[in-house]
Amino acid sequence: MIMKKLNLILCIAMLAVIMSVKAQTPTEGEAIDMGVSVTWRAYDLGSSEIAKKGSLYAYGCMDQGVPFKNYYKFYNKTMWSVIFPKNDFAGDAEYDAAAAQTNGLWQIPTSAQWEELINNCTVEWTTVEGTEGALLTSKTNGNSIFLPADANKSQCQYYASDNKGSNAYIAEFSANSAYVTSTASPWKGLAIRPVSVASDKPELTALALSGESDKMFANTTMQVSVTATPADASVLGGTWSSSDESVATVTDGLVTAVGAGTADITLTCGKVSGSMTVNVTAVETVGEAFVDLGVSVLWASGYYGMKSADATAPTYSYGKVSRSLSGTSTYWFGFEDRVLPKAIRGDIRYDAIAKNSNGEQRMPSKGETDELLDAVCVMKATQNGVSGYLLTSRINGKSIFLSEQETQGFYIGDCSEDQKKAYRCSINKDKFVVGTSTMPEYDLPLLAVKLKEETPALKEFVIAPTEATVYEENKVRLTFETSPLGVDITDAVWASSDENIAVVDEYGNVTGVGEGDAVISLTLGDVKSSVTVKVVKFPDVAADGLVDMGLSVKWMSCNLGADNPWELGDRYQWGGLTPVEGDGSADGWQSPETNEISATVYDAIYTNTNNTRCLPTRTEFQELVNNCDREWVTYHGVKGNLVTSRKNGAALFFPGIPDYKKEDVTPQAMGGYFSGSKSNGPSGRVYVCQTGNGVFYQVEMNGYYALPLRGVESSLTGIFQPVAEGVITVYDVKGFRIAQGRQCEVLHQLPKGLYIINDGKNSKKIMK
Repeated sequence: MIMKKLNLILCIAMLAVIMSVKAQTPTEGEAIDMGVSVTWRAYDLGSSEIAKKGSLYAYGCMDQGVPFKNYYKFYNKTMWSVIFPKNDFAGDAEYDAAAAQTNGLWQIPTSAQWEELINNCTVEWTTVEGTEGALLTSKTNGNSIFLPADANKSQCQYYASDNKGSNAYIAEFSANSAYVTSTASPWKGLAIRPVSVASDKPELTALALSGESDKMFANTTMQVSVTATPADASVLGGTWSSSDESVATVTDGLVTAVGAGTADITLTCGKVSGSMTVNVTAVETVGEAFVDLGVSVLWASGYYGMKSADATAPTYSYGKVSRSLSGTSTYWFGFEDRVLPKAIRGDIRYDAIAKNSNGEQRMPSKGETDELLDAVCVMKATQNGVSGYLLTSRINGKSIFLSEQETQGFYIGDCSEDQKKAYRCSINKDKFVVGTSTMPEYDLPLLAVKLKEETPALKEFVIAPTEATVYEENKVRLTFETSPLGVDITDAVWASSDENIAVVDEYGNVTGVGEGDAVISLTLGDVKSSVTVKVVKFPDVAADGLVDMGLSVKWMSCNLGADNPWELGDRYQWGGLTPVEGDGSADGWQSPETNEISATVYDAIYTNTNNTRCLPTRTEFQELVNNCDREWVTYHGVKGNLVTSRKNGAALFFPGIPDYKKEDVTPQAMGGYFSGSKSNGPSGRVYVCQTGNGVFYQVEMNGYYALPLRGVESSLTGIFQPVAEGVITVYDVKGFRIAQGRQCEVLHQLPKGLYIINDGKNSKKIMK
């Protein structure tokens, strides 16, 4: 009897151990029923293994995170804030990476779905296949999924699909906790664990597979399309397979050609399956300097300037023909108005490849780069012991090899429409993508192209923009692509139909001369394309006095010390009353103790205009910024911001701030206009409305810099000066005492108007 009891105890103990082990083993399969409203995937997006961390994504993006919010897709530089286009990205393939990569079969879970999962599961921090992470086991049916730990191994974080304000919701797991919260850094890369919301689907009866072609070249890929019968039947949880993985492999319907031969690609969903056959041809990579990939131009077989396959490629800033230190502050001195040339490819002034090859080679255009990426498959590869990326043409199977570099990708010979960002081809999760760089001063490798010996006949020029408007004395840049690509356009000529209205130079820069319409054409042989450029009169800008912008205060039309709106006038340090030569220095400068100097003894405008005008406060400057449109223009030969009221159309001109040591306005100048308000940040910093091409907003800046001043009408009625506890003296704007007594009694006696309360340290405006 005792022996039977011992056996029973041992059996119970063994069963407990077995159950314990089973509880630490994630449920097999791809689609896991966790007893909640949605089906959860067994592994992360970008992974096909339960214990392997998937790809990392910035919230709402198709690519990995960025180090700073300024580079984030949804960061609004004007509002200084992250602004999302919608509150929930679930299932939207434009913002939901899971939906985009799985044709909508999977999507990012909402925060509510994460909370539902956590509330209905036990959570254990454990190790699976040597990887730490969170094992979630359903309280309803015992199924489990495993969430691999992040790189720090102490927690794992996953994005949800929804957001609130500037924050994105995330699910966070660690050894001691599991909860849904929000992150103020949605630009950082986190994993995605997809869910499926498919339900009540009809029974699947047949499957058909198809691709772009049944013929493939080795080292290329092809996405297989699935047609289900009935059309709305679910193929969730189907298994992909290849009959010969030495010929082709398949993952989630993406077929990768490996070697010559034939393979059957099959998708099996329960008892239903569908197949297609692929025929793979192996093409030997040609070891030549330029390779014909079946596209419009020849592409270099490796990065420009490399001496050997394992060497480091020389890098260049965008538009620079000589190598320089990355991020140097002198970068923008080479570009007028901080504007990049729209197209630098083939221009020996800006294209290092063209300059060093006497024009035989050049940087690619955006159109040529898009064409390349559409035609090739990109794979990580090793050649002669060197790691890199093999780009293999789907058209003819030929390849080029780009070795791994410290800075990946390459610059393209075009820039964005606003001429602020350079196009670049970047490598993201082993994929090449075309995007823009907000910092073209940083160095990247270059990749050369050259025309084929027999170039195609030109059909037309595609000029951008298709129409343009420009002020007299100002410029607009036209650029173009050829149709087809890869045409020799060395002898193409720009021309204007009327040079009394507009003139155009050899690079497509159009300058407005007089009012009217001019047809700007580009001609090569018998092919001619044109656009119309409208030249309009420069807006009326008041020459003197005050300008009513439809705002709370009227603005001076000129800077202090200037006779005309386009003149810079005198420069002052914040709180200083006499002009300063140079850019200003911290030596000998002392910041006034008051937080607001507008209409005080520290206000140079106030003291120089008989107390009738004063520095704008931070609030008044921000009101101007928020209610006006701005354009970087040339006015009487001076570059600056034309600021036009959206309320009544009135205009002001703020001259750009030149570097004191240079004659021209340069983007590097510590430029701006002082407000009367001190910042709450580091000592000595004040609010400044910064100006420049594409810039007209408030920033914090050291008060010792010498800057011009632009004032507003001082409509003050008087100044309150506390003299004792509860007792004030009130002076009018000329300094005469008009009242004194207890504050509560004096306030009732004063006429309505705008007053400043100044206790010697701080001041603020109040309306009575």
